[in-house]
Amino acid sequence: MTESSSSTGPEDALARAISQLSAGRLEDAERACAAILSSHPRSFDALHLRAILRCRQGDFAGGVDYFDRALDVDANACDALDNRGNALFSLGRFDEALASYDRAIALRPGNSDLLNNRGNALQALKRHDEALASYESALASRPGHAGLLKNCGNALMALGQFEDALACYDGALQAQPDDFGALNNRGNVLRSLYRFDEALACYDRALSVRPGHPETLSNRGNALHALQRLDEAIDSYAKALSMEPDYADAHWNLGLAKLASGDMASGWKEYEWRWKIADSAGQRQFPAPWWRGEDLRGKTILLHAEQGLGDTLQFCRYAALVRARGATVILQVDRALRSLLESQAGVWQVVVPGETLPHFDFHCPLLSLPLAFGTTLETIPADIPYLHADPEKISRWQEKLGARTRPRIGLAWSGNPGQAKDRNRSMPLAALEPLLGLTAQFICLQKEMRASDADALERHPQLLHFENDIGDFSDTAALVELCDMAIAVNSSVAHLVGALGKPLWIPLAFVPDWRFPLGRNDSRWYPTARLFWQTRPGRWNDVVARMAHEIECG
Repeated sequence: MTESSSSTGPEDALARAISQLSAGRLEDAERACAAILSSHPRSFDALHLRAILRCRQGDFAGGVDYFDRALDVDANACDALDNRGNALFSLGRFDEALASYDRAIALRPGNSDLLNNRGNALQALKRHDEALASYESALASRPGHAGLLKNCGNALMALGQFEDALACYDGALQAQPDDFGALNNRGNVLRSLYRFDEALACYDRALSVRPGHPETLSNRGNALHALQRLDEAIDSYAKALSMEPDYADAHWNLGLAKLASGDMASGWKEYEWRWKIADSAGQRQFPAPWWRGEDLRGKTILLHAEQGLGDTLQFCRYAALVRARGATVILQVDRALRSLLESQAGVWQVVVPGETLPHFDFHCPLLSLPLAFGTTLETIPADIPYLHADPEKISRWQEKLGARTRPRIGLAWSGNPGQAKDRNRSMPLAALEPLLGLTAQFICLQKEMRASDADALERHPQLLHFENDIGDFSDTAALVELCDMAIAVNSSVAHLVGALGKPLWIPLAFVPDWRFPLGRNDSRWYPTARLFWQTRPGRWNDVVARMAHEIECG
């Protein structure tokens, strides 16, 4: 005779629910848990299992609720604390996930899985040093574990310790030669080390494991771009997009490659995907519509900065073109640029973020103006100068500098260290030492110095620097006007010098910047500029030597 379900005990019902979960019969397992909880509402095992079921079904918030109810029954249930942390991690609630893992680790000190999960939460919180320490603690009990070595590599890469990260990925691949994640990330770290050929080979290996993987195809395109093989890079991005048509990073990378190749018509369209990439600040919302070329006669438009100071200086030139369409132009920029841009042609009012905005009928981000105007290589607006230094500030700085006895050369060797690609464009001051021995008066055009340049500054007291006296970019502009020429890396200072129409030499990284297409030593954006490209990735010596030779030869 078959026993009725009503006489089945909760232990048997729970065992069936676990079996159903293992078989993937989630609805049956859910009903079994509900039946147990209807008669035993504080059954820890049923609450815990139901929490796991909710997470399996994608309801992580519901899972957290049931984990909390289970922990209310048994506060020291380590597995529940760990699983709760995983659910919170999936919800992006990383601080709470970390706290849950810490409670579990207090119960099981040294547990490698818990330490690994804790490291993942710390990594998501960008506390990379602490994440690395947690992964290394986990490795102490599981040396050579591929997953832990890979996670150590990820933390080290985020910390900029690329050689150590590479060693971790190599260790992970020694344990698991076809580990896709390790191959892909190893390619990324090789790119950071300027070892682009090796990075490309690594991405190709990863693609042999997972053919058609969009992220790896996009990364492969980045390696080809860095190798100046733009046509192949564009093809790799296109393949990524054939697999995932809305993949924002691939669109963005494709846009940069198109612009670098000179195909601006396609490039500007792809450039609009910048709003959707992971590290984007996000598109700003205004009550007025985005201007995309509508009639502006009698209208007021807000043009607003969106990226770095250099981008603002480069693209504020479009204000005059917008004004020529019959618009009243309001320009919103960083405070450091306000006084310089207040006298720019075509601008009615300059405001800074946080100030009350006057009424406007349209708005447009500065870097979307080239698309709105259909800018091509042949139609880049280069009516130079379009910015001007304040005559009173020029006089003030002339008094500070004194009489000119030698040629004056302005220098800017580094930009904002927080800029994503700063490693590619900035150099240490020591790299410019071959210039500093020449017969000229050198003037630092940077407001801020890096601690790493302190020794070089001490060795070269002839380099005049006024970081404490430079108030904003109107002071920098006055200094530039008093120089015969300037040498500036691809930073805001270079864009300022170019906008002022002063002779400008720009040392450029081997990796192409879209603003400066390959194969040219001049710039359509800045007619007074000369470009000096690296011949080898990461090496500035030959660039500086060429500039020193040209200065010596007059």
